[in-house]
Amino acid sequence: MFYRWLPKDGSKDGETRLLATTAGAEPRNLLLAKTAGKPAWPAEWPEGMSSTARGSIQPWIVKAATSLDLRAVSVQHKAPDAMVDGFAEAVRSPRDEEQMESLLASVDPRIRTVRLDSVNSKPFIVVDVGLGTRVPLSQAGQGIYRLVAIFSDLLGHKPKICCIDEIENGIHYSALPSVWRGIAEVAARLDIQVFANTHSWECLVAAHEVFASRDAYDLRVVQLYRLGEAIEGRVLDRDHIEAAIAGDIELR
Repeated sequence: MFYRWLPKDGSKDGETRLLATTAGAEPRNLLLAKTAGKPAWPAEWPEGMSSTARGSIQPWIVKAATSLDLRAVSVQHKAPDAMVDGFAEAVRSPRDEEQMESLLASVDPRIRTVRLDSVNSKPFIVVDVGLGTRVPLSQAGQGIYRLVAIFSDLLGHKPKICCIDEIENGIHYSALPSVWRGIAEVAARLDIQVFANTHSWECLVAAHEVFASRDAYDLRVVQLYRLGEAIEGRVLDRDHIEAAIAGDIELR
């Protein structure tokens, strides 16, 4: 399990604390400890805290914490059949289906519809790009494939949190505003918090421009930087993002 690397990056002992706070709620804490017995933090444990051993790791959690559904969209392409269930859920609602097709058409105007087909009772996703017959999704281009994967998770699974790795991967820079616009609309409508990783300056600028055009500026940039041997993060709001873009200051 990857948990063994969280406390002090693989050290023999140590503690790693994850803290999340939501509006109107008490902070929720998760502590991963390699120390034996009761961890050093905090000095007084609140009621409901418990530990469950996982090999050499002891996760300490709040029993009353709310479980949040999380989906992760990897930079590696899913196999087409692995996307079928999420896609089927995404197009079951006419509103979700219309939103997905509208987004895809804004990226590639040739796209008319995206449907499920089957051969020998094996379902697969097909795309109408104006030819005499629909083509399998795998033949519709890397960008469209990537977008169907992202929006199948958002619209189909409707998680509370969605992590998207290298969101710009396979998508032409000119299509990034449309992609961000679609993500912003879906996330706001379905109350999904999206964490997107990118190394693309164009992707960051596109995201800023899209959120700046909306009623609420719901974009934040978590900038990572090295401090000694540690990596720290700071959250940048709209003023900081605009200043960085105006000054051509790289954000990673």
